[in-house]
Amino acid sequence: MPTLFSTEYAADMIDDEWMLVGHDTLMPDGKPVPEEVRPSQGKRQYMNMTKYNQYNQEDEVTDAAIAAPDAKKLQAGSYRCVTQWVNCHALADTASAIIGRLVMDQEITIVFVRVVATDIRGCTDLGCWVSLAAPDGEQFFERIGDFVEQDLVGSYRVIGQSGLPTFQTPEGAEQKQLSLQTEFVVEEVMFGSDGGSSGAVFGRRSVGDWALLFSPSRDLALAERIVKGWNETPRQPLRGQTGHQMMLVSDMVLLWDSEFRKHLQAYAESEELLRNDFAEAFQRLTELGCPWSNDRGPVEGSKSCASAAVSTSGGLSGGCPFLATTAAS
Repeated sequence: MPTLFSTEYAADMIDDEWMLVGHDTLMPDGKPVPEEVRPSQGKRQYMNMTKYNQYNQEDEVTDAAIAAPDAKKLQAGSYRCVTQWVNCHALADTASAIIGRLVMDQEITIVFVRVVATDIRGCTDLGCWVSLAAPDGEQFFERIGDFVEQDLVGSYRVIGQSGLPTFQTPEGAEQKQLSLQTEFVVEEVMFGSDGGSSGAVFGRRSVGDWALLFSPSRDLALAERIVKGWNETPRQPLRGQTGHQMMLVSDMVLLWDSEFRKHLQAYAESEELLRNDFAEAFQRLTELGCPWSNDRGPVEGSKSCASAAVSTSGGLSGGCPFLATTAAS
């Protein structure tokens, strides 16, 4: 996975409102501190009140003022993630459990699309749901091709709470139900209809019958395609994904100290600066002591790095500080 950079930490420190809380502190609205950011007994930390207020405010009026988005251009097919990351939810509802994340350039198959309130949601072959676009039109995924049935051949697991129906043929009568968590192999995929709606996806199992994998009429995935590195075992909800944020006193010092704050402000304003400074510092760290490292110090004749890094007065004259300290002792 590539390294992802974000100015969020520094920007939130600078711009947001913070409140010191303890384990038994009551928030201004009378509620306890959210469980995932509540300090242990006897401990204290800072709570991001800006995010807390945003999370708890009623936004029904705002949602009603935004027209339902047009999903006509975002139909079933192959998609590529074009933002740093996108949460994967267990259900179409954005309030449902977050079970994973897709990252920049990751490709997925969207089996059907739904408009939920002001959000365009896509049901993936992995059994989870993602936002394809924001209410303001920002795209999180780009469509890169049509639905390829062959891409859905493979191993599956039943995730529908009521089980998964199987049929003699995709258009035939239901034969039996596969129970939750049952795993099976699909050798062929075919489109059909379910509940009077087209777009249902059926998979022919190795035993010969057809399983209903995805059904737009039921607004859910009945199965998830098993992919190595993603869901060899059933995925569990990720904890602490509500958006609440906390900081320790050691974090807040960066805000309070005038010298530290200069750097915090600079990184809050420029992701490029953060990326470049991190790359320089990380390279310096990983090359410490290497012959080509500027921190190794001058090496002339038979002098070692350690002896060259120590001046005649016993102090450091530049170079590898660990080897210099070793030589001095």
